[in-house]
Amino acid sequence: VISFNGRIEIPFVLQVCPMLDFGESNTYACCSLQQIASLETSLTLSKAVLIRCPSCADNFAHLYCATTCSPNQTLTVNVTKVMNVTHLGRPRDAVVAYQAYISSTFAEGAFQSCKNVRIPATGGFAIATMCGRYGSKLCTAQRWYDFQGDTSNGLAPLDIDFRLLKENDTTGVPEGMIPYNGRALGCNENTTTGGMACSCQDCLDSCPRVPPPPPLPEPFRIQGMNGFLVISIILLCLLICAFVVYLIVSHYVKSKNGKNLSKTGRKGKIKDENSNEVGQPIINPSEVTCADKTSMAAQAFMSRQFQRWGTLMASYPFTEFWSEDLNRTATLKDVCYAPLNPSNPSLTDCAVNSLPQYFQNSLDNINAKVNMTELGVTQEVDWRDHLIYCLSPLSFKDITDLGMSCMADYGAPVFPFLAVGGYKDEYTNAEAFILTFSLNNYLRDNPKFKVALQWETEFLKIVQDYQRNPKANFTFAYMAEQRSLEDEINRTTAEDIPIFMISYAVIFVYIAVALGEYSSCKRLLVDSKFLVGLGGILVVGCSVLASMGFYSWIGIPSSLVILQVVPFLVLAVGADNIFIFVLEYQRDARRLGETREEQIGRVLGQVAPSMLLCSLSESVCFFLALSTMPAVKSFALYAALAVLMDFVLQMTAFVALLSLDARRQDNNRCELLCCVTVSTRRPNKPNEGFLLPFMRKYYAPVLLHRFTRIIVMLVFIFMLCASIFLMLNVKVGLDQELAMPKGSYMLDYFQYLYKYFEVGVPVYFVTKKGYNFNTVEGMDGVCSSVGCDQFSMTQKIRYATDYPERSYMAIPANSWVDDFIDWLNPGSKCCRLYTSGPNAGNFCPANIGLSCLKKCLASPSDGVVRPTMEEFSRFLPDFLGNRPDLQCSKSGLGAYDTAVVRDQNGEIIGAF
Repeated sequence: VISFNGRIEIPFVLQVCPMLDFGESNTYACCSLQQIASLETSLTLSKAVLIRCPSCADNFAHLYCATTCSPNQTLTVNVTKVMNVTHLGRPRDAVVAYQAYISSTFAEGAFQSCKNVRIPATGGFAIATMCGRYGSKLCTAQRWYDFQGDTSNGLAPLDIDFRLLKENDTTGVPEGMIPYNGRALGCNENTTTGGMACSCQDCLDSCPRVPPPPPLPEPFRIQGMNGFLVISIILLCLLICAFVVYLIVSHYVKSKNGKNLSKTGRKGKIKDENSNEVGQPIINPSEVTCADKTSMAAQAFMSRQFQRWGTLMASYPFTEFWSEDLNRTATLKDVCYAPLNPSNPSLTDCAVNSLPQYFQNSLDNINAKVNMTELGVTQEVDWRDHLIYCLSPLSFKDITDLGMSCMADYGAPVFPFLAVGGYKDEYTNAEAFILTFSLNNYLRDNPKFKVALQWETEFLKIVQDYQRNPKANFTFAYMAEQRSLEDEINRTTAEDIPIFMISYAVIFVYIAVALGEYSSCKRLLVDSKFLVGLGGILVVGCSVLASMGFYSWIGIPSSLVILQVVPFLVLAVGADNIFIFVLEYQRDARRLGETREEQIGRVLGQVAPSMLLCSLSESVCFFLALSTMPAVKSFALYAALAVLMDFVLQMTAFVALLSLDARRQDNNRCELLCCVTVSTRRPNKPNEGFLLPFMRKYYAPVLLHRFTRIIVMLVFIFMLCASIFLMLNVKVGLDQELAMPKGSYMLDYFQYLYKYFEVGVPVYFVTKKGYNFNTVEGMDGVCSSVGCDQFSMTQKIRYATDYPERSYMAIPANSWVDDFIDWLNPGSKCCRLYTSGPNAGNFCPANIGLSCLKKCLASPSDGVVRPTMEEFSRFLPDFLGNRPDLQCSKSGLGAYDTAVVRDQNGEIIGAF
């Protein structure tokens, strides 16, 4: 027994094992300084993971200090195996295996304090990496200690058989042995050295009382029926009743007025300019209101202005004019995401997640077999045993005699939910495996962006060729992140071109036929309106192209909705205006002494105000673009400008075209063959065509019939109420499959994705420039470890995960600030400085030995590590560039180096 009373080793011993401190005169230890140093090295590995929760880290160290350096360790430890070794030229016995008798109360308390400690970089629990094949869900105190004492895990220095015994249970305990029954700290308690209690993120007992979210409102029901349906039915009945009352009152008023008119004889009819009788009563000037006068004045003003404009456009049409208008081999390593070697990656550095990565993509490892004896039974273990062990928890190495690593060949763990799919509870029941090639997400102005796109293109060619000529009996689906959706949408657009052409051609034929004034076969080409129809279609097409060109020039991107909807929308509006203008001109009679251009101007003055108000109202509504959804907003902007440009072109180019066509028709010249004239004169009374007589003789009388109007109103009321009810049941969202063309390979991919993928989409919480991470308040506002604000951003997200059905978040968010703080913690070996040599004072990686004894930061008295602003700025680049390993798993390279964006001055301008 060595007394440390007043000796220089006291600080070192108590730093490693503070639980041995029983006062200045009563502090004893039964170990050498070399054993203390070895124990510190062993505990450093666990501290790197558990340091987030000081009481957990203390409980973990407590047991090993008791079994290694306690003066009473012989009451707890029963040596079962020794080995002869030579040390400093002297043969000695070294303990290589022993039994440790532990009180289950202490063991369970230590386990409970550690079971919820998290690893921010993975979002999982630290206990999952320290419980072997059982993972965090099936881990118990006994299984936790069994893993710690198993040298096959590649971390334990000795084989330790931990015997956990309940109080007063002496079964199997050798005589004279007493199970160790120290006090395990709760995770919500401060440590004996002043360390603060663990945070809510790592300790449920430390969580404040957070009120649950308010319950979801119950479905709106009335007497057990859908409430909205009941209201819609009531509204339908009320509207129908109101309509019936209106019919009765209207019939009564008309009957009474009819009798009065028959007595007074005050009844008359007016005629329009074509001598057609219009059944309207003559309006007395005294009945005209101020609003009517204002409206008439505005109409007259716009008519005069458009008449002048139309005459100008018809007289001087615009003149047409026009003006002149990486050669290298790339492989996956050139564009892949290599988290641990981003500067000069090799093929094995590329992040490729797949099932074979559990075997480091080595066929020799897959075929490896070895005989293993367990519990007295010898059996062969092979790839199945290795895979079962690696899939269950997040493991670094299997514990079979194969001794193979579970890590991917690029140095990172393989998450099983990204490697397999189609499982219920156990990964080993998976029905599919997933292969993911991760490429760098280059900016579009980066030359490598095109290289990555080309790599994806070649990748798609390979898998498509393999799918056409399969060499194995399995099915698969595939996609390329940047290429597939864009290519398939482009293919959709290309396949829609014939539909566009057909629709425009149909409207063209419809305009040409419907607007033609056919009087005889000889004048067929004279009276036809093919050029007018073609010009109208070109005006619509040019307005769409003008809108797309303008917004592309100012940098507002287009979308699939724009390409597929806007052309039809503008076509509908443009065709309406063409019919209004041309039909009004055809029905108008040229006045005495009036030129053709003046007539066109006068007609334009009559119809242009309506065309202007129609186009302007639609354009203004689209320009409002109230939605914050980018695709909808861009669609509204494109549609608004297209409608506006369509009106402008109709008021200019189309007016000039109509003037030319009218001149041709007046001169009896044929369309397409303008030099050919016909002798048959145009009839004095213009032919109305077939559309106007049909509407006047058949459609209008049927529609205006008394019973038809009643039926139309009833149907409209029913459709209104049904639309209101159905509108309230519309589900928000857009199925990606709807954007894909029929027969697309992406449809198979989406089908497999929904069927087999068992993990949700990743969510990023991004901070913008201006947030001060380098202040204590800034760090406490986003971190989740000990000392952080209980209502920091990550803590609030943690609270939201308690209600996944409401928040749609399964696990807490990881924050790079948490791992940066743990990386700086003096209790770990992560952040140290060279003490001598040319690099003295510079950062020293954890795998460097005795030349790096100086910690980056001093140990805080309360255990809460917070760097100063200068220390934050100094060590952040070292953290982001430090490669993680077993000595320091909290390093930032690969996990956070691309998540923290800094400017040239080192200021953080964005992080997630």
